[in-house]
Amino acid sequence: MFIDRSITAHYAPGMIEIAPMDPGQKQAVYHLMKRSFPLTMRPFLSLKGSVLTAREDGKLLGAVILNRCCRGSVGVISWIFTCREARGRGVAQKLLEAGTDQLAKLGCSDLIAVVEGDNTSSSNRFASLGFYRTNAWEQVRNFSTRLPSVLLHSLHVFDIGFFLWHKRISEEPYRSPDNPPILYWLFMLAVLFVLSPGISLPVLGIILGIRQGAALLGYRLASRTPVTYRVWGTGLILSGVISLLFGSFFPAVGSLYPEKSSWNYNQYRKALGISAGCAAWAVILIAALLVLEIVPGRNSAGPLTAALLFFDILLPIFPFSSFSSGRMLRYSRIWYGITAAAAAVMMVLLVSI
Repeated sequence: MFIDRSITAHYAPGMIEIAPMDPGQKQAVYHLMKRSFPLTMRPFLSLKGSVLTAREDGKLLGAVILNRCCRGSVGVISWIFTCREARGRGVAQKLLEAGTDQLAKLGCSDLIAVVEGDNTSSSNRFASLGFYRTNAWEQVRNFSTRLPSVLLHSLHVFDIGFFLWHKRISEEPYRSPDNPPILYWLFMLAVLFVLSPGISLPVLGIILGIRQGAALLGYRLASRTPVTYRVWGTGLILSGVISLLFGSFFPAVGSLYPEKSSWNYNQYRKALGISAGCAAWAVILIAALLVLEIVPGRNSAGPLTAALLFFDILLPIFPFSSFSSGRMLRYSRIWYGITAAAAAVMMVLLVSI
């Protein structure tokens, strides 16, 4: 643990104090942490590291947990959370500013954090402080031999739908040129093909191509704003592990996101929900065609389609909330319920026939 107790900041209004956590506060901080994250995320929670708390008149408002790796050269913003009453008051921003200041004063040359792609309230805070969303090639170029340690200490190994955000303190990091989204989609397809036992490239390409086309069509029907495709890099790692251990397919297929670095999820909730629903119904239609034997290839396409039905549509909880299911549920419970029911029926028929 590393704590610089000389770092204490006071912020108006309300005299919100940002200060290192005292030992007697540990239970209260951990209780607030548990209440701030979903049940399925709680096994990963930890207060290990340096903890800065935000308090007002003795009341705990939130905390940020900081760590270092790579011999102290890389600072990790592991967790940041606030109580419900503090939200909308800039408490999380103040915690983040204090945390990045402390890591910089401790000699970190790079700062990193992992944020779910749809968690725009968090990603926008990091963007405002000069962090940027970094892809796999940029990570290799910027961290080189330190990258395995960076991924492990940030827990950015098997997370799905999360992105690594990076800030270099004293100089500009390497930034890769903007490539057409189709290149990233083809990269995802090639990796999944290599990792997927028994699935031919034409079958994989046709099914995922129909799904991706439906997602893009749905988005265009709901919004004319620029949109791009992003690969879930660490999801591909998880695909490889599942394939190696169980010989099965895991659809870490990436998703569509607004092109902006900073955006508000609520403004895009409808477009993303409709897009996710169109992708889901495309998969359901494929399943129906296979069950009715209107199209051939149930033995080759069935397992892939069933995996998409299960992981993409039926599990709207962490760590699967970035799939179509989570976006549909956040848009409309009725929309999600009808779609999930149809997907469940098709999945049962696929695996039982």
